[in-house]
Amino acid sequence: MKHLEKYKNVIPKNLFFEIYEMSLETIIQFDHLASVQDFINNIIPEMLTENFIPRTELRETTMNILNKRKEENE
Repeated sequence: MKHLEKYKNVIPKNLFFEIYEMSLETIIQFDHLASVQDFINNIIPEMLTENFIPRTELRETTMNILNKRKEENE
């Protein structure tokens, strides 16, 4: 995901997380689709290893959203 490094200092951090959170919440509404499952299981873990973003904060935001969805489905 080196192609994303060019955006490192373009979007303010708070706005980035707001957009990310809303996007992920929208995506997981379709978690019954194979492509979304692939995104959740393969793309997100890879994305969380990238250095261009505050990984701890992104990981926390991601896990909160995914866990919230999981609890709603139980």
